[in-house]
Amino acid sequence: MADLTFAKLEGLRADQNQELSETLGDIRAMSFLGKYDASKIRRASQFKLFQESGQKEYQSKAVQELEKAWGFWQQYAGILDTQYAK
Repeated sequence: MADLTFAKLEGLRADQNQELSETLGDIRAMSFLGKYDASKIRRASQFKLFQESGQKEYQSKAVQELEKAWGFWQQYAGILDTQYAK
């Protein structure tokens, strides 16, 4: 769903409308937060599979999801910093 949101936001401009600019930023931020949460859930699932099976493949996938989640968190936090740290 977040990817669809990003696609819909593509090309939208707020021009000089501060409130619209902040709203679009909030929507982007929440989309990154959704991607962050999804990656955390996938990471937890992969880690549990690793714990149960001992297969290193699942451990590797869990680490990859954790790295993705960190990237999404940084994007989320970056938007918040620009909008609310004034």
